[in-house]
Amino acid sequence: MNSRERVIKTLNHESADRPPMDLGGAASGLNDVAYFNLKKYLNIEGDIAPFRSGTTVNYYDERILDKLEIDFRRLILKKTDKFPMYFGDGSFVNEWGIKYIKKGEYFETSGNPLANADVDEIKSFAWPKAQEVFDASGLKEKAKEMYENTGYALVARMPCWGLFDLAFQMRGMERFMMEMLTEPDTAHLIVEKILESEMDFYTMLLDSVGEYVQMVETCDDLGSQKGLLFSIKTFRNIIKPSRTKLNRLIKIFMHSCGAIFNLIPDIIETGVDVLNPLQPNAAGMDPEAIKQTYGKSLSFHGCIDTQIALRGSVEDTQNEVRKKVGVLYKDGGYIVAPANHIMSDVPMENIVALYATAKNFKTVEVG
Repeated sequence: MNSRERVIKTLNHESADRPPMDLGGAASGLNDVAYFNLKKYLNIEGDIAPFRSGTTVNYYDERILDKLEIDFRRLILKKTDKFPMYFGDGSFVNEWGIKYIKKGEYFETSGNPLANADVDEIKSFAWPKAQEVFDASGLKEKAKEMYENTGYALVARMPCWGLFDLAFQMRGMERFMMEMLTEPDTAHLIVEKILESEMDFYTMLLDSVGEYVQMVETCDDLGSQKGLLFSIKTFRNIIKPSRTKLNRLIKIFMHSCGAIFNLIPDIIETGVDVLNPLQPNAAGMDPEAIKQTYGKSLSFHGCIDTQIALRGSVEDTQNEVRKKVGVLYKDGGYIVAPANHIMSDVPMENIVALYATAKNFKTVEVG
């Protein structure tokens, strides 16, 4: 059974020879420091160019995926030279007009382009267009070649943040959160304008790769460690209509961190097929309860604890993988992956152990 067959069976909620494994996606990549450490640990020589800049996760190296026997390969829209635009202090502005500056290993928002905009200024803002931001040349040919000549499952990597993620970065977190309650028409307008750009981005992406991919990535972080960032009613009023329109384009994978258990029925209604990451240390995100409650409607991706287990011993990592596969892979429907990006303080032997344990987990062990 090749990787694509394994993934398709899993997404159809059927058991395969083993659970599929993923690394390198929009929510399960390697922090740059972790990437270079793992590359050295696996004795991979020679550098590759980053596929983007201005984030903590800028490298996608298929040589690492080959070594770990990862089942997925990403198809990525290239950015044009126009964005990001850098300044002398190391800060930069992306295509949405959001300004960032690096703090240690991370980037923080330092400028919100719609912070003081009125309704007319929101409407007339220079909302990004796909043709200005991305270059799709050669991507269709690459997708066709990989589909016809490899057995990998193919994924369209998300070209941008989610609707809510971008709304609060463009408006400012405090103001946008308040406006969802006090000025819902303005909040909804911002989300709808973001949607227009995202639909344009995803149309370009899917025109190139749509007939070849098994999964398309999106995201929207809707929860904190302890609960939802807003009420279910607010989600339904402000975010859900636009999220549903976007998802109609896509056989969709959606990433949302946080304690979102009570929002999952609404997420399903928007058209999500694969939910990531099932953040294991967030309140109420018990994988057994999630599988039992929603496992017939959703497949799951992630859930391998990056906060504690992967920072522990090899045995901690092995036990974590066995536990999560044992719960989530019953009747298929689960892809093994870290619950978020792997950071620089995760031991390299634990990353290798994660995938070695999953690879050797036979279907007969489940149940």
